[in-house]
Amino acid sequence: MKCIQCDTDNNLKERTASQGRCKNCGHPFVFDPKAGSRFTDGFFNNTLKAISAENTLYFTPKQFFYALERRLVRKSPASTGGLLALCIILSLFWGIGRIIFIMVAVVEIISRKHGPQTRRFYARGLQVCGGLIALGGIFFCILLSEIPSVAAFIFLVGIGAGLLLFYLGKNQLERIFYIPQSLYIRPSEVERWVHSWTQVNGAIGSYRLPTRRMPRLQSVPISLLIALTE
Repeated sequence: MKCIQCDTDNNLKERTASQGRCKNCGHPFVFDPKAGSRFTDGFFNNTLKAISAENTLYFTPKQFFYALERRLVRKSPASTGGLLALCIILSLFWGIGRIIFIMVAVVEIISRKHGPQTRRFYARGLQVCGGLIALGGIFFCILLSEIPSVAAFIFLVGIGAGLLLFYLGKNQLERIFYIPQSLYIRPSEVERWVHSWTQVNGAIGSYRLPTRRMPRLQSVPISLLIALTE
């Protein structure tokens, strides 16, 4: 993990020996994934730099919350991607693996904890699995061509199941952005992170832009409304 002050890389042993500080400059680390944090100091600092354009633009707490939310959701599909790869490998060799993959894909697509990118990933996987099943049906139909009734049954089941999965994947791709998504983090967490950060690194200069409220109009003259509509 790199120090944001001197850019020195510190491994876990070095951070522990330095009591959570950089071995080179002694700057404290605020966030440590090995200690249960969701990200590193570098991740948090890069988010601040990105939203403020290198500290040249002001931003509100709500804008910073959504910036962190987007970046953390973007990071999260890595683990699910590994699970998808495992399921696809299983689906290539075993029937039970294919069934497991289909069940996992359907559950993950409708899950509110994932973003559109992960849902799209699994929807494409359903389409791939449908194509594999259809090809398997054709292969076994040719292989068992000497038994017409069995070959016809396998062909119909394989093609039918393959087309159904391909359609389900296509349908999910079309409605992927309409599925509600739960927030990955909570506003109270962000407030706690900002407090911990400022305790070590000082106040964030471009944070908490004061909002200006428009004056509330009690009444509008009829002449003004007519002028606006002309």
